Amino acid sequence: MIKVFEKADKIFDLVARHAPISFTNLMNLTEINKATLSQILSSMVLLGWLRKDDKGHYRIGGKLISYGESSVVNPKLYDVCKRVTKKLSEELNELVTVSVFHHGKRKVIIKCITNHVVQVNEDYDSSPASMFHTATGLVLFSGLNQDIRETFVKDHKLEADFMNVKEELLSLERDGFCELVMGNRDSVAYASGIFNADSHMVGSLGFSLPCYRQEFDRVKASKILDKYTKMISERL
Repeated sequence: MIKVFEKADKIFDLVARHAPISFTNLMNLTEINKATLSQILSSMVLLGWLRKDDKGHYRIGGKLISYGESSVVNPKLYDVCKRVTKKLSEELNELVTVSVFHHGKRKVIIKCITNHVVQVNEDYDSSPASMFHTATGLVLFSGLNQDIRETFVKDHKLEADFMNVKEELLSLERDGFCELVMGNRDSVAYASGIFNADSHMVGSLGFSLPCYRQEFDRVKASKILDKYTKMISERL
């Protein structure tokens, strides 16, 4: 493959997962020198593959969005997640969700309960605040580059929400999965990251359980998440 295409592909992948993303962040993450990166980005913007906003951050361009607005994930990732979430939902007899970080927001791509997919590829993005109010959102947030985290919080004015979940984020980073008490403390949500072969987080898998299901605890939930996220990752 021609080297410039390899670099452009890497840039596009990062923008798709982390938009809005700055030039500096792209340079740090791609390790492409400043002059080369500037040339490639300028060409991608000119072609409509990317767009540059008023703050100098890059997002997916209008041309690519118009080619496939509903195609929010790699088809293979979607197909694998769809099959695996059905198995997990059968085992739990509860709602299972898969979310991705898409165009700078959390986006739910699969909801499945008792082997029945009830929702796929939502046509709308979840609100920015859902990153801090859902277990899958917290997992996605934890997988972002530090600079991108700070940009996300600042752009959406979510400083208070971020401060309220610092303890949960520390626990997530320590334990490798998220546990979040929901609603009126009548249910608990669990989630963990889905990683590709390059160890990049490409999504999060989660489920929620009513508190009366006392046969579940943190240890059992962690083992189930580990089993099914590995099942997905091994098939990507």
